[in-house]
Amino acid sequence: MRGIYRQMPGYSSRTATTWLAVSGGRYVEPSIRPDDSRFGENPNRLQRHTQFQVILKPDPGNSQDLFIRSLSALGINVNDHDIRFVEDNWESPVLGAWGLGWEIWMDGMEITQFTYFQQAGSLQLMPVSVEITYGLERILMLLQGVDHFKKIQYAEGITYGELFLENEREMSGYYLEHASVAHLQKHFDLFEEEARSLLDLGLAIPAYDQLLKTSHTFNILDSRGFVGVTERARYFGRMRSLARQCAQLWLKTRESLGHPLGTFSEPDHLVCPKEVLEAAVSKVPGEPRMLVLEIGTEELPPSDVMNASQQLKDVIVQLLEKQRLSHGKVLAFGTPRRLVVQVESLCSRQVENEVEVRGPPVSKAFDQQGNPTKAADGFCRRYCVPLDSLYRKAEGKTEYVYARVVESARLALEPTYSMIRWVGRLLGGRRLCWFTTCIYYLVFGNGGIKDILQEWRSQYVKLKDFPSLLAGYLPSVLATSTMLHVIQQVEPCHSIEYQNQLLGVLNLSKVLSEDLPSTIARISFPKSMRWNSQVMFSRPIRWVLALHGDAVIPFTFAGLLSGNLSYGLRNTPSATVRVENAESYSHVMQNAGISVEIEERKRTILELSKALAKGVNGCVVMQSALLDEVANLVEAPVPVLGKFKESFLELPKDLLVMPDALLVDTALWTCSGWVMQKHQKYFAITDEDGELLPYFIAVANGTINELVVIKGNEAVLRARYEDAKFFYEMDTRKKFSEFRSQLNGILFHEKLGTMLDKMKRVQSTVTRIGLALGVTGDVLRIVEDAASLAMSDLATAVVTEFTSLSGIMAQHYALRDGYSEQISEALFEIILPRFSGDILPKTDAGTILSIADRLDSLVGLFGAGCQSSSSNDPFGLRRISYGLVQVLVENNRNLDLRHALELAAATQPMKMDAGAIDEVDKGISPEVVRSILTERANWPCLAAKSAYEMEALSKGELLPKVVEAYSRPTRIVRGKDVTVDIEVRVEGKRGVAMNLCDRADAISLLGSEDDARQRPTRNQRDEMEPLSSLTTQT
Repeated sequence: MRGIYRQMPGYSSRTATTWLAVSGGRYVEPSIRPDDSRFGENPNRLQRHTQFQVILKPDPGNSQDLFIRSLSALGINVNDHDIRFVEDNWESPVLGAWGLGWEIWMDGMEITQFTYFQQAGSLQLMPVSVEITYGLERILMLLQGVDHFKKIQYAEGITYGELFLENEREMSGYYLEHASVAHLQKHFDLFEEEARSLLDLGLAIPAYDQLLKTSHTFNILDSRGFVGVTERARYFGRMRSLARQCAQLWLKTRESLGHPLGTFSEPDHLVCPKEVLEAAVSKVPGEPRMLVLEIGTEELPPSDVMNASQQLKDVIVQLLEKQRLSHGKVLAFGTPRRLVVQVESLCSRQVENEVEVRGPPVSKAFDQQGNPTKAADGFCRRYCVPLDSLYRKAEGKTEYVYARVVESARLALEPTYSMIRWVGRLLGGRRLCWFTTCIYYLVFGNGGIKDILQEWRSQYVKLKDFPSLLAGYLPSVLATSTMLHVIQQVEPCHSIEYQNQLLGVLNLSKVLSEDLPSTIARISFPKSMRWNSQVMFSRPIRWVLALHGDAVIPFTFAGLLSGNLSYGLRNTPSATVRVENAESYSHVMQNAGISVEIEERKRTILELSKALAKGVNGCVVMQSALLDEVANLVEAPVPVLGKFKESFLELPKDLLVMPDALLVDTALWTCSGWVMQKHQKYFAITDEDGELLPYFIAVANGTINELVVIKGNEAVLRARYEDAKFFYEMDTRKKFSEFRSQLNGILFHEKLGTMLDKMKRVQSTVTRIGLALGVTGDVLRIVEDAASLAMSDLATAVVTEFTSLSGIMAQHYALRDGYSEQISEALFEIILPRFSGDILPKTDAGTILSIADRLDSLVGLFGAGCQSSSSNDPFGLRRISYGLVQVLVENNRNLDLRHALELAAATQPMKMDAGAIDEVDKGISPEVVRSILTERANWPCLAAKSAYEMEALSKGELLPKVVEAYSRPTRIVRGKDVTVDIEVRVEGKRGVAMNLCDRADAISLLGSEDDARQRPTRNQRDEMEPLSSLTTQT
């Protein structure tokens, strides 16, 4: 047990115990989150809450099961509740730390954070640690059956509220209303300076204390609404630098102490259980049978389920084609805990294939007398073909020898030649070539092997006149001998019966087994993680089922051995599911209550939800993006109907349900705060006119106690709506126009001032930009009125909490205060487009505001030195640029961008020279860009390099000379059919045609004939080289 940490981490992952040591402790930790200040009114959110932190290092392999059992130990009946692992990719840019994992929900309420740490202090962690953070207040509410943290019984006769409510009220007032921004900025600088001094002294832990103080200070600034989007990146960079130095210093300190708590060693290599592979040997199918491969995982993110299942299907099809294994239909399925592919009628033997193999040039294969050289003999030995079967074939100007080689049909289960070669190298065997297979012939003296070799001698006498039969028999004998020797080395034994059993196991090598591990490893994800090995996957793999008919396809991947066992739902009495054969897989899963087909789960959700909504005279709002997400959060969907207070319907609809305009981009869901879809994954219910009803549908997973689950989800939604109501009521105490002055408290950029300064600059340019676009009259007056209110919603409590409602709430508050629809619409359209594929401004006023805002950001941030790099764009300059161009192009607006940039530059608080404007477009002329894109548009990186070089060349003396050198031959060949093999010839004095450069000259110029063949063609050079290298060769 660890004591309470003395600083104020925003969450317990930031404590020194977790972040520096990640050492395996368990401790209770108070966490301070200024953003969660609610004056004690919200039942679930507190600025000071208590967490119980568990660190498992290394990952034990069953951490999820251990967590479920811990809930039972706390007195929670896990069979009654809907317990879910919902994707949460945790990261702390401040600490240079990140991990992948989940929020753990119980009946819709987050009670625990579960994370596999991948990095801390920008350093990769090995071994990976599991962090499980229990939210104690929420778990106690569930255990005691109360609906507010104030009602928790802290001790006999004393409630939680009686002890801590006043603390919540006063600290909330400080964080949200009274904290001095000026003082906090000074504190941040002082804490940062102190941390750097301590780092210089080699004191990692005190330095980290100061880092936590900077982080807490930043959190207070953020809760006060001071930190703008662009300034946030600068603060994060300063804190991340400190975190990285603290981590590096701590690592050096532990190394100097000799790692007193020990060091990590890789786990032992997996040994295959004898009985599993013995069963596989005895069940090898002789006829086409179904193949099933199931990759069992911990809960995958919903977007990964569909993508990865399709990838799995694609790579399996590619594998079967590569291995020439004929098959029938291939189907892919996926759930949060499994990726599945089924292959119908998979043959157990490869299709034979004859291929043409090119050998050495004829000049090297035979001497001048026509006798075969060592090159020809080596070619014949390599491909096991007789000398008289070789034939000649010209390729270009060179004649080569060729042979036709039959690729033998391997069984889907047969000896592993790669294992033979590996063991042979290990034991120093002598290499032989026998027909199509390179093998090692090993002779040992143990009794069992002598018997095998004696049998082989007798069989050889019988089969030596039948090469094809002998070729199939010899590798099996040698593999058997080799592998038995390995068994004796690894596990000495004298039981011939036991040896023979293991031989049957190890002699089972596979076409599929050899390639399945590398095939699975080809599946890629947007974010991947490690857990117990260097294998990367979206979430940890916990089992692999692989069956061909009745036979297990034995292989290892990610430290696991494949088998015929799968796993059912977590809350079922028997979690293990045995699959006897591939054909029965779907039936077995169905009996276990698992729906492996994505479309089937979607149909179930849709049909049952419609029936529930009909019962309250409503219609379910079933957005396709949300349906896809929910269907991939469950394996056995169980929709339930919940209800909330009708009084919440008085809140703006956009706070209760997600605006349709944002549903197309699920990336925004993670930063938006509204409730029903993003936070809770609920489906709304409306009446026939589309008006929201006080009902919702939640989708649980598996067998549950419906009354318990409904009650829990209703309590969570009520708390969420109370949160939205809290902020909305704070905003509506003022007129919308009053928020304009509060923009002065939101920093846009240190060198560019506050958001109020920025919007004043925009206001001063909109009229001239409107005139440049040909807009006059009433539209200009609308633009000017809207510019005086634009972005004011950034200072509102709703947008501070729910940032993705920016613009949407501006439009709502403006209409509420009586502003015209044209002005309100323009206040929304200034933020468009927000992401790729978003809607664009439709009105003239909104278009002008959108353009003016983006011009100010581009010029100002470039002038402040915030340029993006090829790999980093922290201020979103590319997105701003693309949005500007998109608004102009899609709305058919002609605007002189240089003139517009100069207008924006004239309003900046710092002196802007022409170079800053050139930097916006990199100073490259349109003619150069067009010419480069004509030839190199398919190679973006090369095109960019070429554009820079062409622009530099155009300003020097070299380019005219290059153009002159190329122009004459270009005119000569114009209109002629010219190939890369053209020979340049000139007429001699007597009219005899001569090669300008004969073969001997070419070889002397290039070094050798091989060098000449290896030289890249002109087209290849054009794809690989920048312009400078080409011009220097001219």
